[in-house]
Amino acid sequence: MRKRQPIDQNKVAANAFLTTGQDVLTVDQVKRYVEIVSKKTNGNTNMFVGGFDIHEFLNRYSFVFSMNINYTDIILLSAMKENGVLKGLFRDDLPKELIKIMKESGKELSLELIEKENKEPSKIYTKIK
Repeated sequence: MRKRQPIDQNKVAANAFLTTGQDVLTVDQVKRYVEIVSKKTNGNTNMFVGGFDIHEFLNRYSFVFSMNINYTDIILLSAMKENGVLKGLFRDDLPKELIKIMKESGKELSLELIEKENKEPSKIYTKIK
C-alpha cells in the first residue's frame, strides 16, 4: 500500500478562483470545489485532501481574500488578481497530477454554475399597467 500525500485543503480552495477564472465565489461554491477535488483524489491517487474550514481559510489567507458583508461570498482582493501571483502562492509546490485534477474540477464547477444560472427564473420584472 502506498503512502498518502496530504494536500493542503486551503490551497485547493484557493485554486477554485484560478481554475474558474472568477473573482467572487460563494462559500458554498468554494466548499463544492474542494469536495469535487477530494472525490477525484482521495482513494483514486496517492494524495489526500482533508476537510475544509472556511474560517481557517480566510484567516490564513486574509491578505488574498475577503468576505462580503453578509458572509456569503469570498472575494479575491484586487491586488492579487494577477495569475502569476496566485499561481506562485497556491500552485508552486503542488504535484502536476493534482493541478490537472483541480483544472478539471474548475471546469466541472463552472458547468454547474452555468446550469444553475440557466435554471433560475429571470430576475427581470415588468411593470403592471
